[in-house]
Amino acid sequence: SVGARILRSIQATRQAVNCNTNLGIVLLCAPLAQAMLDITPESAQTAPDLRPTLRQAVQQVLQQLSQTDAEQVFGAIRLAEPGGLGQSDQHDVHQPARASLLDIMTAAEQRDRIAYQYSHGLQDIFETGLPVLQRELQNRASLQWSAVGIYLNFLASFPDSHIMRKHGAEIAAQVCQQAQDMLYLYNKQVSYTELREPLLAFDQSLKRQGINPGTSADLTVATLFAGQLQELFLDNFSASPLRAAFVTRQHIGANASMLPLVF
Repeated sequence: SVGARILRSIQATRQAVNCNTNLGIVLLCAPLAQAMLDITPESAQTAPDLRPTLRQAVQQVLQQLSQTDAEQVFGAIRLAEPGGLGQSDQHDVHQPARASLLDIMTAAEQRDRIAYQYSHGLQDIFETGLPVLQRELQNRASLQWSAVGIYLNFLASFPDSHIMRKHGAEIAAQVCQQAQDMLYLYNKQVSYTELREPLLAFDQSLKRQGINPGTSADLTVATLFAGQLQELFLDNFSASPLRAAFVTRQHIGANASMLPLVF
């Protein structure tokens, strides 16, 4: 289940590094992995564009989330000890879960963009992240620069909720505006050499202030993960739809934690 995958992944992370490095990534990638496991060769006839099929499968996975999933995710969050975690009047992770994971995420969607993904079918990944990834891979050979484009698109589209929790709405809005300026340069197709200096200056400015746009980074990794799963499936689909399903399941690991500690 999604909840079990999340809990096992965070347990593996704590054993490896004993700190929170990937809670947001795991929360986003687990439904994607489960959805890919649920895709059958028959339902994937939309190839070469698997996005509609994957998105529909994600919606089904999210709708089926249970109170047990919520309890397992609460355990994962307590184990990860993310920064800014306190107590809440509603759905406190330090208390037993009293609703389904989807209902709990829906209640938090206004203050947390990862929770928003659960209540909106990973909307930002499908409507922003994956289209940018596809476009940039066609325009720019480097996956690394494509990741930069995805990240800037997320950071420029809405205030980063991790920044909002740690520094407040005003700072988050300022960073969002700065990201829009960086995205303007990126979209001008200036040379990588020209773009590198302002990007590094932006990065150093954030670090000096102790600002970490973590939610935008999590969304970027989840987008790359979704893109990788789609590519793996479609690379094998032309040879055999059954092989595509088998190889993808093997890659994810249907009975394992399935998520790398570092993407």
